[in-house]
Amino acid sequence: MKKSLIHSWNLSAKEAERLQIQLKDRVVTYDDFKKLNTIAGVDIGYSKKPDTAVVGIAVLSFPEIESIEKKVVKGRVTFPYIPGLLAFREGPLIEKLLNKLNCKPDIIMFDGHGMAHPRNFGIASHIGVLLNMTAIGLAKSKLIGECRMPANNKGATSHLIDNNGTIIGKVLRSRAGCKPVFVSTGHRIGLKTSVKITIQTCKKYRIPEPLRQAHTLCRSLDRK
Repeated sequence: MKKSLIHSWNLSAKEAERLQIQLKDRVVTYDDFKKLNTIAGVDIGYSKKPDTAVVGIAVLSFPEIESIEKKVVKGRVTFPYIPGLLAFREGPLIEKLLNKLNCKPDIIMFDGHGMAHPRNFGIASHIGVLLNMTAIGLAKSKLIGECRMPANNKGATSHLIDNNGTIIGKVLRSRAGCKPVFVSTGHRIGLKTSVKITIQTCKKYRIPEPLRQAHTLCRSLDRK
């Protein structure tokens, strides 16, 4: 059996935070991938059953944005729900599902943050680093930082800035007339490229197509 690199660990919240701080220096913040032919979206929902999560992964071709592979799994989570520590709760199921894919994606997009995180190590960075995958964080709301709203046209951006004045992400208007999304580097990709790919994968909707399809997969199981 393949050894798991991501596990919930028997840690307290403080110990988990310290581990994030130790690992964050491993994040590669520039483009470190050779090709981009496939891109995956990962989304997570929760069942009505206690401590049960549903993970969906949709792999699409790039730049065509056509479906290649979809998988979904339901399983138990053991780490408590604590904002900023979701990788410890959801990471094991995500890794389990990634290992079942026939097509390993060149880039993986998470419904969550990368460096736009209190310790600059959100779920996209956490899983990207431990599995050595190129990853983008794409969230529907901000976790930390200050920003102004971008112009109301597709592709408009503004900076997401932390308390030290560091740019930790971009606020992106992925569709005119809709609320913006929050893009940040996960691992092995720069912020500029992360925004560009997000725009390229947003077709008819506010949410990029890989994540939208992954969300649909989660909904297919979350009430069962």
